[in-house]
Amino acid sequence: MGSFSGRELEILVLHKFLLSNEYLLNMSNYELSIELKATETKIKNLMYEVFLRYKPDYDNYVKEKIEKSIMGMKADGSKIVLQIENTFTRKTIEEQARKLGHLVDTSFNSDLVKMSFPAFFSIIDNFLDDDKGKDLKRKKSSTRNAIEKFTENAKKDLVKKVVVGVATGGLSSMVEIADSLLESIVEQASNFSDS
Repeated sequence: MGSFSGRELEILVLHKFLLSNEYLLNMSNYELSIELKATETKIKNLMYEVFLRYKPDYDNYVKEKIEKSIMGMKADGSKIVLQIENTFTRKTIEEQARKLGHLVDTSFNSDLVKMSFPAFFSIIDNFLDDDKGKDLKRKKSSTRNAIEKFTENAKKDLVKKVVVGVATGGLSSMVEIADSLLESIVEQASNFSDS
């Protein structure tokens, strides 16, 4: 089997431990540090390396964490703020945004990811794989010009409605709210073009 360095052995042991005790994945870094008698920084770094090396074993976990952070999002002016403690999950979202041509900001706190409203919807579209998500993508692309006609205040109201909908009804509610709001945007855009 060859020899392992101390660090590689720690990573392998933590990976096997997480697989056999899945409840640990739902703990915060702080709770894990207490449970495993290690510093929070060490836990955070080890978890990141475990996810890098054994990614396929954790794909469902990462998707669940992304969905959970989306449901817990907050609006901060014209930005959406997601709280994501797991470094691998956060970097997955950051990379997705970069690939789609968007910027995200983690400068205030590395666990808080700030992004624009369009970046948020672009990322959501890539993580929604059901029919509603596909329909939402189609409607969103056909209304891009209508969204640009909205004033900044109208955009903020739209974000607030989506945030309230997600807070009260979860991800499926967010898709339904966004779908109805996009239909409203199309209707308002046609009013703009008719006048």
